[in-house]
Amino acid sequence: MPHPLDGCRLKVARAAELQQALLGEVASFFARRPYALVGEFEAPSAYVFRARVFEEPPRRFGVLIGDVLHNARSALDQLVWQLVILADNEPTRANGFPIYDDRAAYRRAERRLLRGVDAPHAAEIEGLQPFNSPYRGGDELALLRDLNNSDKHRVLATTIGWAERLQPVFHVVRDAEARLGQYTLHRDRLLRDGEEIARVDVFPTGPAPKLRIEVHGEVALLLEPQVALDVLLYLESAIAKVGSIIDSFTSDFPA
Repeated sequence: MPHPLDGCRLKVARAAELQQALLGEVASFFARRPYALVGEFEAPSAYVFRARVFEEPPRRFGVLIGDVLHNARSALDQLVWQLVILADNEPTRANGFPIYDDRAAYRRAERRLLRGVDAPHAAEIEGLQPFNSPYRGGDELALLRDLNNSDKHRVLATTIGWAERLQPVFHVVRDAEARLGQYTLHRDRLLRDGEEIARVDVFPTGPAPKLRIEVHGEVALLLEPQVALDVLLYLESAIAKVGSIIDSFTSDFPA
């Protein structure tokens, strides 16, 4: 016999399938080596490394991201629909899962969105709200709401960039003594074509100074413009979050 939340679970499963499809396409994209770090000597005393972006991520990535977000978000709305039925009430088009950063705004919205949901379940949903989270602006549900709303009106843009703060390591190839002057690798930093990444102070000891740079760490697919968000990690986390919410209500329904 079907469980009332089977539809919610199927939505979460579909989101996970699409996220895995996106992972595969992103892996193929990075296998083409769409970026590089190139360095050149700048007289009189600096060696500058700049990013080169040869290929931007396909716009299709944004479409897949939107599909993942839609399925995860609608699973929560369908949960509320089933909670209204569980309380022996009739759902309406106004019902939905509220996601609010502000408690006062939540109070105004819950009367409409949670109409027909019994008090204990409404209290559980309130406890999940971003205004209860210490991570204001970075809460998984708040990001799910914001990104899903943005996707309704435009394709979400993706780019490549550093997923974590990294320290470049440079090596003298020939004709120089050198020390690192400055670097600009930061967590969640978008990688712009031609952007200076590191500047090394060089003291030439021969006619053709040359250095080589190594960067240890990952370059990730990032989402812009709201935040330079590592989208693959976020989508996995958001799907898990929604799945855990659905699971937490499962036992409240008759088997």
